[in-house]
Amino acid sequence: MELLGFSTQKWVIAGGLGSVLLTLAGREVFTNFLSSVMIHATRPFVLSEWVQTKIDGYEVYGTVEHVGWWSPTVIRGHDREAIHIPNHKFTVNVVRNLSQKTHWRIKTHLAISHLMSTKSMCNG
Repeated sequence: MELLGFSTQKWVIAGGLGSVLLTLAGREVFTNFLSSVMIHATRPFVLSEWVQTKIDGYEVYGTVEHVGWWSPTVIRGHDREAIHIPNHKFTVNVVRNLSQKTHWRIKTHLAISHLMSTKSMCNG
């Protein structure tokens, strides 16, 4: 290369710097891809299921609309907003799949006054 007028040292430095920049830029893309492989393999949730999680202090719950390989997962919130979450966030946070619940507990409070007479309760 030196015979052609190109400095070999400059090419080596440029190649090394380019490799470092490419590695740093591609790290998150590669992490998201590996996380999406894990999501598709273990299937903690699938399309149309109702999930709940807490990501970066923000409570996220809604219906899963899209689980991407390269793109983020899309959850449609109750107010119909689309929430795009990178797949690697699901591998480090707890995800509750509410669609897979087998039992639901319903709590209610019923108050009956002991001051009411039986006539007023029966007559309405």
